Amino acid sequence: MRREHIRSWDLARLLSSPDQIERRCLAIEHLSQMGEALPRMRFEINSTHIIRTQEWIEDGRSVYRGGDERAWMLLAETLEAKDVLDLVHGDLCVRNVIWSAVRGCCLAVDWEPDLVQWDGNQRVCKVTKGYVHPNDWGTAEPFSLQSDRYAFVQCLEQVRRVELLADLDDVQSRSYSEWVKRAFWKS
Repeated sequence: MRREHIRSWDLARLLSSPDQIERRCLAIEHLSQMGEALPRMRFEINSTHIIRTQEWIEDGRSVYRGGDERAWMLLAETLEAKDVLDLVHGDLCVRNVIWSAVRGCCLAVDWEPDLVQWDGNQRVCKVTKGYVHPNDWGTAEPFSLQSDRYAFVQCLEQVRRVELLADLDDVQSRSYSEWVKRAFWKS
């Protein structure tokens, strides 16, 4: 029997429009079927909840414990495909990038159906401080394709222990794959 990770969100806590949420969930599902660098996911929406069923990555470990250039390159290719779909992860960080030796790649996990949610009585954006591009921080929606790329570079810098970003404006100047090459070339 295949293990799965199931998570549920109350629709009343999600703040984007139902159409936006549905489009996002469909894009995540589609992307998760395309490559190895995402666990397979499906979303079910009923009258009160969204339920995400995600493939369990049995050997999923901290990205600090593995991941050669090829493993990061597979993740970079998936993230490029994500950008083509105009899909923002929103919370890429070292906690949400894992390593799987069985798959031979790094994987982006913890995909939310909506990046703006109610938590108690507060409106929260599902991002991790320090992984948001400074141009996005302090905005009503501090997540973007630019922040995803910035977060990816931050992850590479931390895991590979290299400095890649000399200028914040450089983040969009290279593809995800080019950042991986630079990270492995510098270390």
